Amino acid sequence: STTGFGFGASQPSSTSSGFSLAAPTTSNTPFGTATSQPAAGTTSFGFGTSQPSTSTTGFGFGTSQPATSSTGFGFGTSQPSTSSTGFGFGTSQPATSTTGFGFGTSQPATSTSSFGLVTSQPTATTTSFGLGTTQPSTGTTSFSLGTSQPSTGTTGFGFGASQPANTTNTFGSFGTSAQ
Repeated sequence: STTGFGFGASQPSSTSSGFSLAAPTTSNTPFGTATSQPAAGTTSFGFGTSQPSTSTTGFGFGTSQPATSSTGFGFGTSQPSTSSTGFGFGTSQPATSTTGFGFGTSQPATSTSSFGLVTSQPTATTTSFGLGTTQPSTGTTSFSLGTSQPSTGTTGFGFGASQPANTTNTFGSFGTSAQ
């Protein structure tokens, strides 16, 4: 890597003008703190036991494992992979997403600018928001609140334990909704 930093038990290696207190592995300007293992990345950051690999400007905090991502962020035990500007907080696992956000134990996958808060699991969505234990999938800007179950709708709103599926412009996922 180039100008790579490794702290703790981190293992970035093959660095140029890189700093390591452990063993940094094949990354460019990667940062590894604690037991992080950033590999083959550019300007990738790893904090805790994070393992960002093959990423560009990817950040990993805690036990996060961002892989093959661009400007992807992982916080806690998050595992963002193959994403662009994807964020993972807590135990979130955003994969193959663009500007996707995961908070808590959320797992946004293959999404674009999708947001997951708490244990939400937005999948293959665009600008979709999940709050609580929501699971919005294959939706665009979809929100669900309550026990409503709007499916394959446009600009549909659900409140409670709602389960919106295959929706367009349906915003949110609040409560224990599951899509």
